[in-house]
Amino acid sequence: MPIGYKRIIKKGDKFGNLEVIGETLSKPRKILCKNIISGEIKEVRLCHLISGASRGFINSGESNPNFKHGMSKTRQWNIWMGIKARCNNKNDPAYKNYGARGIIICDEWMKFENFWEDMKKGYCKEKTIERIDNSKGYYKENCKWILKKEQANNTRKTKYVFYKNEKISLIDLSEKFKIKRRLLYQRIFVYKWDVEKALQKIDGRKLRKKRKKITHETRLKISESHKGKVFTKEHRENISKANRKTL
Repeated sequence: MPIGYKRIIKKGDKFGNLEVIGETLSKPRKILCKNIISGEIKEVRLCHLISGASRGFINSGESNPNFKHGMSKTRQWNIWMGIKARCNNKNDPAYKNYGARGIIICDEWMKFENFWEDMKKGYCKEKTIERIDNSKGYYKENCKWILKKEQANNTRKTKYVFYKNEKISLIDLSEKFKIKRRLLYQRIFVYKWDVEKALQKIDGRKLRKKRKKITHETRLKISESHKGKVFTKEHRENISKANRKTL
C-alpha cells in the first residue's frame, strides 16, 4: 500500500514550497498543489509529498532547507566518500590496507563541509589526495594534493629497478623510454631480462616462428589415407594434434 494512502490531507497544508489546494479523484491519490514561490499549479502523488520526493524547490540553495553544500556527485565528494569507505567500511575491498592497519579518518572530516574547507586549497582535477606519512591517518596536517603519477610512485606495490646506477620506478622508466609498463614488467620480472635489454625496442614479429601452412592437396591426402578406418577417441585426438603441428 502506498505511503500515506489513508492520510487526511486538508486544503492549506504545506509541504515545502507546495500548498495543498485540492485533491483529484485519480488513483493512486494525487493532490492538487500550488507552488507558493512560482505560482505553478500541478498534480503531485500523495506518497511523493509525504516522503519528501516532491517539495517544490526549483533551485538548490538557501530557499531549500535541505541544501547543505551542493557538491554531492562531484569528484571531491567521491574522494571523501572513498576515504571514509576504506577507513571505516569492513566490506570495502581496500579496508584491509587502511582501516585494518589502523588508518583512520579524523572526527572533523566525518562531515564533508569540514573536509572540503581544509583541503580545497591546491585542488585540481589532475590531482588526488595523498597522506604525507603513510603510517598515519587522514587529517589536515597529514594530507596534500599531488598528481596521480606521483601517487603511483608512492605506493607499496611500486616496482623499482637500477638503471645506470640510479634507482628508478618502473613507471618513470616506461615514460622515459616510451615503452609500455606492462611490457617492461614482463621482461624484467617475469622473463628475467637485464634492464638494458628490456629497454630495447624489439619487433616481436621477427621472433615468432613461421608456422607451416597446410595446403589443400595435403588435406586431401590425409582424408584419403583415413578412409574406411575406424578410430578410437584417443586415436582421433592424436591425429588432430598431428594436424595442428603442421599448421
